[in-house]
Amino acid sequence: MLDIYDKLTQTKKIEKDLREGKNVRLTCNNLCGQIVLSELYERLDRTFLIICENSQVADTIYDSLPYFGIDEDTCLYFPATISFSSKDIKPDYALIGERLKTLKSLLKGEGKIIVAPIDSVIGRLISPSVLNASGLELSKNQEMEIDTLEEVLIGMGYTKCDVCDRKGVYSKRGSLLDVFATNLEFPIRINLDWDEISEIKYFDTDTQRTTEALESVEVLPASQTLYHAQCAMHNALFPSPRQLPLATATPQAYGLGGQ
Repeated sequence: MLDIYDKLTQTKKIEKDLREGKNVRLTCNNLCGQIVLSELYERLDRTFLIICENSQVADTIYDSLPYFGIDEDTCLYFPATISFSSKDIKPDYALIGERLKTLKSLLKGEGKIIVAPIDSVIGRLISPSVLNASGLELSKNQEMEIDTLEEVLIGMGYTKCDVCDRKGVYSKRGSLLDVFATNLEFPIRINLDWDEISEIKYFDTDTQRTTEALESVEVLPASQTLYHAQCAMHNALFPSPRQLPLATATPQAYGLGGQ
């Protein structure tokens, strides 16, 4: 691939412009473009944001990156948001979770290549300080009242239901609280014993039987908009150095746009 890269026209100029911090336009949805991208990734120690014309092109590029020697653990996908004109249309909680998970990974310094359709980056994004404090971190033996946990989940956009079988919902039965976090592949069951988390386990949505035990887990919001009232509640219940900024005048929201 190195020989092909060196023979391609304008590759030296592209590399030079990137080293100087300039934005470049590169066709990545073909073989030559992906070869150039993989070589640039190897040569330049920096994070790449690949903005694509639509979701179909972004999907193609993202899926092809591992075939060109790029570690898939370093690749992140930032899907386009969806704006609704009707309240009858339910939010896509999987999409919300993927967007928040990608942004959270960037805050942690994870990911070297971010692939995004242009629709996903033209709107306003949540501020890093708010996003950094918005996740709910739960761990075994952590002191927690089940009513407090439920209140926080509601503030994060989760909806109570009878059976927790889809993303964005939770259910409560006695000392057990099930939640299907938007950022997790499987739902979790939290067992509280005397206001302390005694167990956290994944469970199967079909059989409702628990599977893998967890020592800790992070639950990201089920909404792309965090209001000041929710920030204030989170700060009061979980005081920490990562306090969320609070409103001083008119109601205002920190949002990612869309849902």
